[in-house]
Amino acid sequence: MKNRRLKSYSATLLVVTLCAWSQGPLAAHEAYGKAADEPRQTAVDEQERKLVEITADYQLAVAPLIQRACADCHSGDTQYPWYSMMPGVSQWIKNDIEEARKHIEFSNGYPFQSHATPLEDLIAVEKSVRDGTMPPLRYRIMHSKARLNEQEKKRIIDWARRGQRMLQNEGVARAAESAE
Repeated sequence: MKNRRLKSYSATLLVVTLCAWSQGPLAAHEAYGKAADEPRQTAVDEQERKLVEITADYQLAVAPLIQRACADCHSGDTQYPWYSMMPGVSQWIKNDIEEARKHIEFSNGYPFQSHATPLEDLIAVEKSVRDGTMPPLRYRIMHSKARLNEQEKKRIIDWARRGQRMLQNEGVARAAESAE
């Protein structure tokens, strides 16, 4: 076993040395580096471009709605209501906010801080808005500004779906590259 590894290592070393000697050491190193890094760098650049595009759409169309309806619980910009100082209620509100921030935080825009991937966050945002589970009813009752009308819901859902399509296409492309 050791002998086989040694022969394999020696053969690899010989090939690399011959390539370096025939083309010059710098050319061989540069060619290897470019060949190995190009596909990975292209994929990273493409993902960054998609995230930038989704972020730009977020800032233009969705951020004001998220700020108005979600930021009190899902960001560091909580505006505590007058009743938050009442005993019992203050602990309940504090726990709700801590739990909300564990799941997703909108403080720094998209991609959000969360325990999920950017794609999973888009899916969760779409589902929560579509199903009406966010903002929660008990919050909407006391905070009319947090209510989203149908047009606002549609704007958030459309943004989340566009972002999902972009990121899912990336996943399909990556899977195809891996299969090759």
